[in-house]
Amino acid sequence: MALDPVYDLEEAAAYLKVTPHWLKVHARRNHWGTKLGRKRVFTETHLAEILANGSEQPPQIRPARIPHTRDVKPCTPKATPVDKSATLLRARPEAARSYGKQVAS
Repeated sequence: MALDPVYDLEEAAAYLKVTPHWLKVHARRNHWGTKLGRKRVFTETHLAEILANGSEQPPQIRPARIPHTRDVKPCTPKATPVDKSATLLRARPEAARSYGKQVAS
């Protein structure tokens, strides 16, 4: 009994005249070929089956996306009462900003 030659992914893709990525994706989805460890390999029987039935695979139909809609309210600044006892925030003077530098005294 003679064994069929075994093709790796790149060789099978060249034989089928498709890209290796296309073959990898479709082989995973349609269970083409045989897994040997972490690699997927193909025999001539597998390749003949892919050529015969590969184009008849039903297309993967995605559900239609529903556009995201939300109520958008205009942004208007709120008038907040100014508290007289509150201290207003200000930038620190340049002399007080040390940022890790040695400040001369």
